Amino acid sequence: MRVRNVISVVVGAALAAGLSCGAFVPQAAAEAGTVAMRAVPNKAPAQKKFSTSPAPKITGKAKAGKTLKADAGKWSPVPDSLSYQWYRSGVKVNKATKASYTVTKQDLGKQLSVKVTAKKAGYQSLTKASAAVKVGKPAAAKTATLTNKTTGKDPVKAAAKVGNVLTVKTGSWGKGVSLSYQWYRSGVKVNKATKASYTLTKQDKGKQISVKVTGKKAGVKSVTKTSKASKAVVAKAAQKKFSASPVPTITGTAKVGQILKADAGKWSPAPKSLSYQWYRSGVKIAKATKASYTLTSQDEGKQLSVKVTAKKAGYASVTKASVATGQVVK
Repeated sequence: MRVRNVISVVVGAALAAGLSCGAFVPQAAAEAGTVAMRAVPNKAPAQKKFSTSPAPKITGKAKAGKTLKADAGKWSPVPDSLSYQWYRSGVKVNKATKASYTVTKQDLGKQLSVKVTAKKAGYQSLTKASAAVKVGKPAAAKTATLTNKTTGKDPVKAAAKVGNVLTVKTGSWGKGVSLSYQWYRSGVKVNKATKASYTLTKQDKGKQISVKVTGKKAGVKSVTKTSKASKAVVAKAAQKKFSASPVPTITGTAKVGQILKADAGKWSPAPKSLSYQWYRSGVKIAKATKASYTLTSQDEGKQLSVKVTAKKAGYASVTKASVATGQVVK
């Protein structure tokens, strides 16, 4: 009876502690008549699995400014909650945790995907990833944008000067498209100004310049784009004159095979550049553009001369011609 009583007391205590009765192993004590017991705690019940867990699908146009939506599909059983995370080329997009996502400029040229995580009490949480969709880059627009090739400034904002060269940026018009140009002076067509660039003349002073670009392709309707008009063209700044512009002199012997040299003299102020052109009895000699010239058999019986041109920013270019040599001898 004593053993039974002890077992009953211990079993009751074990049940109260949440232990399994089947886990007791009695072992009689020799003298005390008591029973020792080993207890094993209950295991947590195994979690179930969703019987249906579809991969999410993305709907909508993958273009900047457009909204994409994640369709989680039909899960079985129905989850308690669904959470979302969007990815840009495999990298998590910060704060993009809703069922919809608005495509941004950062997504251009990248691939977007979404992961959906389902949760339900008693079920294992499960995450499914969608197939990626690529965000296309927008095609370059057909444009007609003025630029000042001379200064690099925008002629719509900074007035161009007489003598400046204006050009037009056309963007991308596609393959097989031929472009034509027409420049305008305050809305009036400029005669023969039909190239992609235009040099401003005195007639443009005080006028606004614009250009029309027309794209043509066989079987397709022609498209014309007109640039914004420039600010009124201003006069070219008055150029200074060299205070000293000497006539060049030629040194050397006027004989076939000998070298003649041009001495430009001392200019004031010092020019930024000096260029040379040699002449044979008044006729320009091809490629003879250095400060020295070696006489050839073609020069025999002729007189040689040279012209020197000085250039400097803010100064009017000046060309000076030397006195001709005597006739070249053999």
